[in-house]
Amino acid sequence: MKHEQKGPVAVGPLGLAGDEQGDQIRHGGPDKAILVYAEEHYPYWRQRLGRDVPVPGFGENLTVRGLTEEQACIGDVLQIGQVVAEVTQARQPCFKIAARYTLPKIAKWVQDAGFTGYYLRVLEPGSVQAGDSVERLVSPHPALPISEINRLLYRDRRDGAGMRRALAAEQFAAQQRAVFEQRLGGPLEDFEIRLYGSDEVLTNAADAG
Repeated sequence: MKHEQKGPVAVGPLGLAGDEQGDQIRHGGPDKAILVYAEEHYPYWRQRLGRDVPVPGFGENLTVRGLTEEQACIGDVLQIGQVVAEVTQARQPCFKIAARYTLPKIAKWVQDAGFTGYYLRVLEPGSVQAGDSVERLVSPHPALPISEINRLLYRDRRDGAGMRRALAAEQFAAQQRAVFEQRLGGPLEDFEIRLYGSDEVLTNAADAG
């Protein structure tokens, strides 16, 4: 669980100082140094869950305004405080969100809503703090917003032309690149374990309706 930080926080190639990545294979590495979530989504979640959802509520490192999944594109270079970072991939929500809200299906709800968040790689380290502005410096792939990556990941999973367009962007992160490459040459991946975790959690999710 992450909490709002006061004052400047150092940011390096692997993320924010003090942010421990519990799963280095799925959640770590330079391509996932910073997880961004849009402030605009919080009213939706408060209404849907019928409860207060404090910020940060979805595991994000940075909560931003004016840069949703519809607006942030693969390869966008952002100036955030002293830090320069690049949009690399959509966040694929997992069952760990359920632990915070005790709602077994919430990762699936996040995925279906398209309010997933997205990751940045750090190009120039520095520090960030609450209130810093976010400026888009470069946008080489305006036709590849994170919402388009989400469409390909979750809805139109056999859209070969769309996946090839994403693969043509050199900034697209290796992990999601591998997902699309596998689909183009073989079977679709299974979402269940990522979304619900163990067989026990899967049973609870089914019981939740």
